[in-house]
Amino acid sequence: MPIVNYEERENFVILRINEPKIFQEKVFIFREQILNIMKNNIDKFILDLSEVEVINSSGLGVLLLMHDRLDKKNGKMVLCGLNPLLKELFKRMRLNDIFQIENSVKDAEELLN
Repeated sequence: MPIVNYEERENFVILRINEPKIFQEKVFIFREQILNIMKNNIDKFILDLSEVEVINSSGLGVLLLMHDRLDKKNGKMVLCGLNPLLKELFKRMRLNDIFQIENSVKDAEELLN
């Protein structure tokens, strides 16, 4: 089963991360799937993290890599569905200054439409 499910919309793509623990060997699979999707010349993404319970620094590195690549081509990425633990992690690491974070996919869609 893939870690990342891909749902194409008119103006953007929704990536639903369906793995609760993004660490150890799962990070390598996660990175590979994300980079393969990005090869499709898509420049607007919503990452639904509502199924993710925990993510390690390597997993966060994948998100930062994605952000940097999109930033270089004036793309946009919105994260949503973070649980309270992840929200706190992003806040403490000041990642909320880097990433646009919304509560739900619906809220993220409104930003990208």
